[in-house]
Amino acid sequence: MSVQLSIAYPGHEDRRVPISLATIRAVNKYLQKRIIPFEDKNPNLLFVNRNNKGITSRTIRSYIDTHVKSNGITRGNTHLFRHTFITRKCLETNDAF
Repeated sequence: MSVQLSIAYPGHEDRRVPISLATIRAVNKYLQKRIIPFEDKNPNLLFVNRNNKGITSRTIRSYIDTHVKSNGITRGNTHLFRHTFITRKCLETNDAF
């Protein structure tokens, strides 16, 4: 079964990306444990901070940087992880998408 998620980019056309059933289950599990209930104030934001505001790309980079360092990884950042993911996906399937 092919499921797609629509991602809103303010000032840009929405982007549709494929999403697996395992990912949907993980997101639903996250939503059940989220600090601020999904139904409150910002139902269109999946990831929010403690102030119920959408998290920024800088927040994600900072989170990853912290965990990279704490796990002794000497070379790692969001761009490298994204690049590694798509490279491995292409090698597995001969198709980037």
